[in-house]
Amino acid sequence: MDIRQLEILLAMLDSPTLTQAAEKLQLSPAAVSLQLRAISSELKADLFVRVGKKLRPTPAALRLAEHARMIVADMRKVKEEFENDPVKDKRPFHFATGATTLIYRLGRPLRLLRKQYPQLELHVTVAATEEIVAGLFRQEFDLGLISLPVAQKNLKIIFLFEEEFMLLRPTNNRSREHRGGSIQPKNFKMFPFCFIQNKATCAPSLIDSSMS
Repeated sequence: MDIRQLEILLAMLDSPTLTQAAEKLQLSPAAVSLQLRAISSELKADLFVRVGKKLRPTPAALRLAEHARMIVADMRKVKEEFENDPVKDKRPFHFATGATTLIYRLGRPLRLLRKQYPQLELHVTVAATEEIVAGLFRQEFDLGLISLPVAQKNLKIIFLFEEEFMLLRPTNNRSREHRGGSIQPKNFKMFPFCFIQNKATCAPSLIDSSMS
């Protein structure tokens, strides 16, 4: 017994006559009848009995149909999953990001994503970088947008953009002029209460759960 024979059985149960079932399957009535007899012979059970001019399903046919519907549905899901068509992909996608990035940078990209892939079941989680990285290792997220640096290894990282680091400090200059300037990271140590990372910039990056 194969998946095609189960589809033939279901088409027969859902059609008023064998001829109409054959038309739906694009087969001849003789071919449909042959496949039904093959199933009946394999299971050693009658699937249909003739009542007047019609074929009536037996309890065995109805019981087999319950299994057949689940098997056919599962096979269709498998085909859809490996069809590699993102427009039809209905699998849930879990994305994690920080609150600030979500509010100020991801509004338009997410709207475009929804428009391009209307079937996509997107789940967005707002979390800190440490929680996002931990969630990726636990396979809770498919993709995360974080701020570097991170200590964990074995992450596939794609750099997106850099953000400026702004430092505010008191000045001894009593001038009313308001001027801005730049400073090198190595010079940060002259200011008290300022913790310095390896870089003066924060580089948000995409990381996914496929470890390299």
